[in-house]
Formats: sequence, structure tokens, C-alpha cells
Amino acid sequence: MKSIKKFKNNIDEKLIDILLINPPPWVPERPPLGLATLSSFLRQNNVNVKVYDINIDLYHKLDNKYKYLFNMDTQEDWLDLQGVRKKIPYFDDLIDIYVNRILLQKP
Repeated sequence: MKSIKKFKNNIDEKLIDILLINPPPWVPERPPLGLATLSSFLRQNNVNVKVYDINIDLYHKLDNKYKYLFNMDTQEDWLDLQGVRKKIPYFDDLIDIYVNRILLQKP
């Protein structure tokens, strides 16, 4: 298991107007084009926007044995949050980190 401390990154303290979030599960090979299009439009209209791709961040931080959860045929597994918590023992710690990052952005 990877260290939870390793997951903590520097937070961008710059104030933002809108925070767009891409949560799991999403196939990592298919980036969220809707969020990219929306964020581009907002930036062109002088809105300070940040896109936080929790999905890809979580994918890269999980041990390899959990990466199957991001396959198209296993995405329904995410509907059972208790099941995900049982499969990934440090899942709650990761979610706490993501929630804190979001709250620090103060959108």
C-alpha cells in the first residue's frame, strides 16, 4: 500500500470563481471533454475556473491491483460505496484528502 502522506499535494491558494470536478469512475483513456469545453468557454469569458480531475488523480495514486475498477465493465461497482471501501482499504483517507482540497479552493 502506498503512503497516504504521498498523496497530499500543494494546494493552489489562488481564489477561483468556479471549481469543476471530474469524479470517479471514468475510463482514464477518455478524458472528460465536456469539462474541458466548459472550462475553455468560461476562461474565454474571464471566469477564473479550475478543473479538478479526481478520477485521474485517484487512478494514478491507487495500487495497480485496484486499477481494474476504472474499466468500463466494472464501473457499476462504484455504485456500491461500501463495496469500494472494502476493496480499497485506504479509500476513506483518500476521499478525505480530496474533500479538504475542494474546501480549500473556496469556490
